[in-house]
Amino acid sequence: MRVADVMETRVDVAEASTSANEAWAHMQQHDLQSLIVTDAGRIVGILGRARLAGPGGQPHGNDRTLAELLPHEPVTIPAEYPVSRAVGLLEGDLSGCVAVLDHGRLVGVLTLSGLLRRLAMREARRRAS
Repeated sequence: MRVADVMETRVDVAEASTSANEAWAHMQQHDLQSLIVTDAGRIVGILGRARLAGPGGQPHGNDRTLAELLPHEPVTIPAEYPVSRAVGLLEGDLSGCVAVLDHGRLVGVLTLSGLLRRLAMREARRRAS
């Protein structure tokens, strides 16, 4: 099974210059677990809720930009990557999300929760048929 078979194609992107408070509000409004952060169209990081929220679930970044909060270079994988290998990358990444690229273009995201949800749906369909 390939990552393209189970990735989420709805990708939420925010510019690196976006304030942490703006990003937090967007994530809350759309019930997002993570955001892909870009700078001039280039992926520069992935931020999860845990990185933006402090104790009590409120953003602790104040007026800091997303660029200031990025922990490390983003983890990206090709759409054709085997899911069995992608799981190891997801487990080791604090954002719980990896960006999926097709010839250098962002085409989706893969999260552990999304992967489990898709696999459960596949199994349910298989059993129903």
